[in-house]
Amino acid sequence: MCRQLAELGKEVLCFLMCLRKDGTAVKKLLALMVSFGLMACLVGCPGDGGKEKDKKPTPTTPVSNVDDAQLAEKEITLAPGDKHDVKISSGKELQATVKPTDSKVTAKVKDDKTLTVEVPAEEKDGTVTVTVKGKGKGADVKVVVKKKTEDVVKPPKDPAVKLDKAEVEVKEGESAEVKATEGKIKSVAVEPKDSKVKATVGEDGKSVKIDAKDAKDKDAGTVMVTGTEGKAEIKVTVKK
Repeated sequence: MCRQLAELGKEVLCFLMCLRKDGTAVKKLLALMVSFGLMACLVGCPGDGGKEKDKKPTPTTPVSNVDDAQLAEKEITLAPGDKHDVKISSGKELQATVKPTDSKVTAKVKDDKTLTVEVPAEEKDGTVTVTVKGKGKGADVKVVVKKKTEDVVKPPKDPAVKLDKAEVEVKEGESAEVKATEGKIKSVAVEPKDSKVKATVGEDGKSVKIDAKDAKDKDAGTVMVTGTEGKAEIKVTVKK
């Protein structure tokens, strides 16, 4: 439009110039006023493409592809024997793969909505990556395999302590030995505390040595035996 206005302005200016030369004083004054007004309009017009050059491109926000796989979780921790479902937010025609490929962890996609990860009972501690991919970009979930605290194998407990004798007669000034048939002896104590009968644990923890060195006839005592598991008693009687 500005170009057309400029062409028209040129023609009008030529006409006004002629009017100024040959017209009366009033016509000359009118022509001068119109000339100034027309020139102001022409100067204010930016010309063709002025606005187009000043326009800057509008930044566009990237739109995620509905075919791209998106998972609700990026990392999960499972114990051997566990199974876990991960929600799938988007993606089409999805398939699951597990790396490293020699891992026994399995992963399956159901209806493009759920990823089921299962760890077999014999799987060792470690980390695997499950990748879900279909028509669009894929998505990964890190699977940390870790045994539960209660699953850690503990050393077997010793059986409750059992002795080959529950009663012993010891001669004055002599000693006797009682052996443990099961379990291991941890400590011994004699009751009453003022008894002349003494008792100690054998070096292997499998016997009790009873000493009547300072005891007299008819002295007595009870040896309280504490094992690593369980307890037992030995009744001791001193005779001539």
